[in-house]
Amino acid sequence: MNKAIKLVFALLVALLFAVLIFSMSGQTPMINDSKEYTVLANNLLNNNAVYSGNLTLEKDFRLYSKRTIGYPLLLIFQNLSPIFVRIAQLLLVVLSFFIGLDVLRKLSTSKTSFIIYSIMYLLNLAFIFHCGIFLSDLFLGSIVTSAGFIFIHKRIPSFQKVQHLSFLWGLALMIKPILLPSILLTPIVFIWFYAKQHKLYFSLYTPVFIWLLFSFINYKNTNQFEYSSISTINLSQYNAKLTIAKAYGYDSAQTFINNSNLDIPTTASEYDTYKKAATNLGMSAITENFLSYLKVHTLGAIKMIIDPGRFEIYTFFKEPTSEVSLTEMLFAQNWVSLKNALAKNPKLLLVFAILLVVSLLKLIGFMAGIKDFKKTAFMLVCILYFVGVAGPVGAARFFLPVSVFYLIIAATGWETILNFFQKGSKSQ
Repeated sequence: MNKAIKLVFALLVALLFAVLIFSMSGQTPMINDSKEYTVLANNLLNNNAVYSGNLTLEKDFRLYSKRTIGYPLLLIFQNLSPIFVRIAQLLLVVLSFFIGLDVLRKLSTSKTSFIIYSIMYLLNLAFIFHCGIFLSDLFLGSIVTSAGFIFIHKRIPSFQKVQHLSFLWGLALMIKPILLPSILLTPIVFIWFYAKQHKLYFSLYTPVFIWLLFSFINYKNTNQFEYSSISTINLSQYNAKLTIAKAYGYDSAQTFINNSNLDIPTTASEYDTYKKAATNLGMSAITENFLSYLKVHTLGAIKMIIDPGRFEIYTFFKEPTSEVSLTEMLFAQNWVSLKNALAKNPKLLLVFAILLVVSLLKLIGFMAGIKDFKKTAFMLVCILYFVGVAGPVGAARFFLPVSVFYLIIAATGWETILNFFQKGSKSQ
């Protein structure tokens, strides 16, 4: 087993360095999220300002809170050395592999599961390509995977375990606001521990403290008590827009998003109006077309799980992905435009198709691996949470934070499948 681990480690490092070198060559397509993270990091360092836009231009008040500061704090080190963050992200990929391997050993000690997990990890390009992309998903993924490692280890005392998990919970919230709905669970978990162990774990309120702190900072800047404007933006510009696309078609979705009430707010009063209008428009679109929204959410969740990482693949090979929304075309059943968009680069389409087959094999393994709920409960809850919250968008990178958990369960599932067929062949 040690030789096998060394071999996989060598292959993984070689692959990561190849990805790193290639990602630094040529002109990478502009990713708006990366730009905003980088600008926020520069503003924190040079201007002591929490703002993810150009401070010399007219303000977009959504940018005061759109990006949380967890990942930009890492990006600040990019000013010391241009390659620092890329190397750090490379190490996070390696670290996540070994943490996942340790968690896997708690479920299975067979060489078969190790080999399957290793192969799937090496083919998890959506995860690996992120070492060369400035996005927060990889950082968040390492935090979530580390939390799984702490949760499943029995040797860690309960008090220390709760402290470590509370810290990681708060850190994860600082990295990405997708964790924001989870703070509603804080009092429930607090009461549960008190009822079971008769102990008060006040550290569980770490994410609540993080939420209050940055909401107050945002209130000072915008007069809006909110943790992140991305919630309002996603409601109107993604969830509602995709719902309209599903219910009425692609053109109607474009008309919806061009509503003057969704124009960029440049003052505090305009931002107040924008928030109210965006919330009302978004909620109205969803409630009036709720059946369409349920379809969008369900299909988006499925797409998020089986998507091998179209965004990552195309971005890595210097192909822009922001020109059109394939998700909107899919929900609007605009098959001709969808086919034309995918056919622009046949080679990348072939790579995508091959990796899609691999994703379907992962799904089969995952379904077969859902058996020992006591050992996999934490991982399953995390997977269901991310799929449930980010489902409508349906992109692989929103599933990336729990992808290591997914591979662990899939590996044990394929071990079960292979053992079943081996026993069947021996009995004949």
